[in-house]
Amino acid sequence: MQDFRTDIIYTVTAQDGTSNTYIVFTKGYRISSMNSAPNTSDLVTKYFTKATPYIRCEFIDPILPNSQLYLENDSNSYEMNITDFTSWAGGAFGQNFTRFFIEFPNNIETANDYKLVFKVDGILKAESDFMIDILSENVPDIFSSNQTTYSYQDTLTLIGEHLTAGMRIATSNIYQYTASNVNLNAGSTELTIELNNNSNMFPSYYADPPFNTAVMLFANGRYGETIWLTFD
Repeated sequence: MQDFRTDIIYTVTAQDGTSNTYIVFTKGYRISSMNSAPNTSDLVTKYFTKATPYIRCEFIDPILPNSQLYLENDSNSYEMNITDFTSWAGGAFGQNFTRFFIEFPNNIETANDYKLVFKVDGILKAESDFMIDILSENVPDIFSSNQTTYSYQDTLTLIGEHLTAGMRIATSNIYQYTASNVNLNAGSTELTIELNNNSNMFPSYYADPPFNTAVMLFANGRYGETIWLTFD
């Protein structure tokens, strides 16, 4: 009788003598989704290197001793820096759910075939079932904003370089603005939007206190850098 309390390694040998090794994971290790905000779970897989994606997992605890989360393809492997880690148990099968942000190293090479890979003691436990597209050239870089606190009908201007003509703002919902909603100057150094379309994007609409809000560069399906601003 096989003991399934720990991960099991099988070696299958063909008639010609060649063999392959397979690992059966006894826990449901899973990298579920990748996005740039906790309040949306749609899968987005295209990023600039200064983006900070939000990762959802099951049975994966990257703060365990000797555990690592990597971004890998056939040519490269980069260990991910993890921030804002949270974990809890629940679900019909007693899953352990984990959530966290990751930061890409600046030296990542441009490629569209990366996967997230989780290992413990160097042994593969899980990999994403989706490919990740990373772009390292002309990366948008936000230097500052024209204010730190914004109210309904204010003008928000981001100052930087290589900025993109689009953004997402994560409050109680995700609000997406495309090139038709924003103004990007000719040098791509100033990105401006009039905050007059969605009054319910602001906490004061619900008589709530100001909220630390993620403003993310997002254009042509690709996430860039996030800046955190206060919405009133």
